[in-house]
Amino acid sequence: MKSWWMDLSGRERRLLQGAALILLILGGWQFILRPLLDYRAEQMAVRQSALTTLEEIEGLAADVLALRARQKSMAPLAGKGNATADPVRSIISRTASEKGLSMTRLMPEEDGGVTIWFDQISSPQLFSWIADLQTEHGIRVMRASLSDNREQAGIRAQIRLQKGAF
Repeated sequence: MKSWWMDLSGRERRLLQGAALILLILGGWQFILRPLLDYRAEQMAVRQSALTTLEEIEGLAADVLALRARQKSMAPLAGKGNATADPVRSIISRTASEKGLSMTRLMPEEDGGVTIWFDQISSPQLFSWIADLQTEHGIRVMRASLSDNREQAGIRAQIRLQKGAF
């Protein structure tokens, strides 16, 4: 290899050295610098997404704290009035229609609870309605299954509700 290199003229050596330098620069760009820049951009997008999610969660946490405070202040009033005499199914149907929620299915359970399905609903709208059911009517969530609705904006939900249980 050394003898081959020495047999080349000075011009050929400079040409090969230049080509090697160009290959080295292009390889460094393609395999080192570009992946690092792409990774940085991806991580900035992930960070922004996480910050947005954090803001949403903090907003919902503040709503939960406010609702808990409201529930504690209304605790002495629990058990009074007409709302406690209503069957769970009618309360759920009435309050859902008042909030403009469209249930896909409502199934009464043997123990007095109700299972409901939503094919498309926004998270804040659902959580606000559930909080109202809990604070104003004493209806609690016993089980919930939420999933992302990829076809439409919002979520799919299956929720088991029951009065007074927890």
